[in-house]
Amino acid sequence: MVLGIGIAPCDGDQPCHQDGSLFPTINELDCMLDQDKNQGVVQVWGDLYRNPFTAGFLMVPQKPVWQETADLTATHQKVDSELASFLTRNQGLDVYETMRLLNWVGAPPSQHMAARSQYGDRWAHMFGFTNFESAVDDLPTQFGIMAGTFNPDFFEIRVSAAKDADLEDKLSDLVSKMSQSFSPILEPEVIHSPGRDKTYVQFVIPGARKTNLDLFFAARRIYDEQTWDVKLLQHSWLLELGVMLSEPAIRFEGMAGECLWGCACWIVVPYTAIRGEDLEDLRQKLEQVVKA
Repeated sequence: MVLGIGIAPCDGDQPCHQDGSLFPTINELDCMLDQDKNQGVVQVWGDLYRNPFTAGFLMVPQKPVWQETADLTATHQKVDSELASFLTRNQGLDVYETMRLLNWVGAPPSQHMAARSQYGDRWAHMFGFTNFESAVDDLPTQFGIMAGTFNPDFFEIRVSAAKDADLEDKLSDLVSKMSQSFSPILEPEVIHSPGRDKTYVQFVIPGARKTNLDLFFAARRIYDEQTWDVKLLQHSWLLELGVMLSEPAIRFEGMAGECLWGCACWIVVPYTAIRGEDLEDLRQKLEQVVKA
């Protein structure tokens, strides 16, 4: 099993980590992890380009730590420490159980949990962490999630602490605040695991779309202002085939995948889906206008 992990940039990172290159990067991940889009790539270019992330993909926002510390080195150290703890704690049991859970994340809550469903476009599973002193009342904003666009079906909180630690009241308050912030369909689950002196409180918020992320639209705006040559250098996946995934196809109107050779190279993915301008996104925007 292969688990993908992507650490999202924060405001303190170098400009090269926050530029328009994030737009094709997110689109390449989207066309791997969304099975419908991935099938549109495989249909033209073959099985070599099937989704490699068989255990899903975790996105790790740095923004909450950066807002607390305003120190880039401290931010990177904290994120690295929490992620390393999650991956290695209990001989990998925590990450294994999370991967198993993510294999079922696309199934509706009414469906039996063993009925595995694909992620679809809800492939961005947000990994986060907190302590009981940090503010969690506005976690969606801290995670870079656009207001009013995303509610997970469920989430789980994993706690590693010493056996004699009295955390029940604090955990109850944390669950209440996070439930209020994310409004999941199912009640959150708190999973305890034995720890030592240090307490870790970590969670995974599953099922965000790229169009739920402020990061995607900010990157798209910067990308659109760049020259074609700069855009070319920011592509990676499929570029060896002469295909710029985030540009419109030359021969097939409405489809994505510009061919560098001017021939009929393309991918069977609508260009509007690459841009994040599909009908569902439009419907959500219209609903927001009506509510306003």
